[in-house]
Amino acid sequence: MSSPFPLKSRKLLSSLLQNRQADFSAAIAQAVEQFYAKVAEYPELEIVLKRLGNERVSRLKAEQCKHSLSLLLPDDDDDFALRSQEIGKIHALMGIQSEWLINSMALYSDSLLDLLSPFFKDTPELRGYLLQRLATDLARQLQGMETVALEERKILEDIDQLLISEVTPEESVRQMINKLMTISGLDGAWIGHSEDGIHLLRDQVSGEALEEYLNSVEIRLDDSPYGQGPAGKAWRSGEIVYVDDWLSDPITAPWQEPSQKYGWRSNVTIPVKVNGKPYATIG
Repeated sequence: MSSPFPLKSRKLLSSLLQNRQADFSAAIAQAVEQFYAKVAEYPELEIVLKRLGNERVSRLKAEQCKHSLSLLLPDDDDDFALRSQEIGKIHALMGIQSEWLINSMALYSDSLLDLLSPFFKDTPELRGYLLQRLATDLARQLQGMETVALEERKILEDIDQLLISEVTPEESVRQMINKLMTISGLDGAWIGHSEDGIHLLRDQVSGEALEEYLNSVEIRLDDSPYGQGPAGKAWRSGEIVYVDDWLSDPITAPWQEPSQKYGWRSNVTIPVKVNGKPYATIG
């Protein structure tokens, strides 16, 4: 997709970036910090930030700085569209709602435009270019979020049909895990049940890396150190357990070193009850 701006404007922006990239980067970093400070003032978004933790938030800030600088590049529209959609998908998987994203982007755009305006005082058309890129970025991210929402709705509908079908329990479990594996960004999924409330017996594992990992670690459901992880917590509480930063969350400490090579970022563990009693976990 070609840029809608004249060649002269695109060359001007490229020259400006080349000569003052450090200044642009510093202004963008300041805008990102202002944005996160403002976001923390909203209770529903503050909850998300606290759940992510400082280390993950720092990485997100760095990624946002990099992405914001890429918005100024005039000749990468196709890559830009794909990148924005992928960011939207990540937001959806993190539990960010569309309304939150729109409001957050409005906050960030205000800060970014205010800090970058001095660079564009002699070239107002470049400010217009940035405005268009920010609007397009938001639209593409919303498309990515909607893609994930549609995928998840379809998967839940398929699982609902599976639960009322006449297949055997073993086949039901296998198909359920296979359905979950079609979720964007999911590297593996497994389900295990317990007969004694202490040990998890694996019923189905999907994903070679996950299977290799599970073969090398101990996961329990009791009060021992290996029972304090996502599976144990979900089993005892009966609530879904979210881990947004696998490598820094204290709840995953016993398993962080053996899982580091797989590059996993997050995890969700879902408890399964039968007749009101804990029976299995899906992770």
